[in-house]
Amino acid sequence: MPHSHLVVRHLLKQLESHVPASQRERRPEWMRELIVAACEALSPLQDLGRVGAECEAVDQQWELRLYFGARELVGGPFDGATQLANFEVDLQRLLALFETVTTCQWLAFPALDGGRSFISIAGTYAGQAVSVKIYSHPPRHSTPGLRQRADGSLEPC
Repeated sequence: MPHSHLVVRHLLKQLESHVPASQRERRPEWMRELIVAACEALSPLQDLGRVGAECEAVDQQWELRLYFGARELVGGPFDGATQLANFEVDLQRLLALFETVTTCQWLAFPALDGGRSFISIAGTYAGQAVSVKIYSHPPRHSTPGLRQRADGSLEPC
């Protein structure tokens, strides 16, 4: 995957800086490992992308939600505009992370209330019940993952 080490490094930095310390302590070490491994199954189709992640315990299992952050354009005629990332998911690589898989689904057209398309895989990882969802675009509350200057240079937000 091109620039995968950059994607993972930025993701882990984002997780550490945006999650309160009390929640960081509750997130198990195996979840950090899963986040890194799952990110390696995602490839931006542009030169670089930044993955966002949210995880929480939900109904007796952990849920991991991944998405590529938008790119904010800075300077030039489109200053302030955002672009969604175009990316692909290596489903075989993602499925291979699980010890068992109980469901594997794609919600292509969510309700018209602003829902997002996503792939959902549930099963066990490191002996733990977990669900991984990969969304087509970031949630409304997220900020851009990268800034692209008019000269084409990129910087993390």
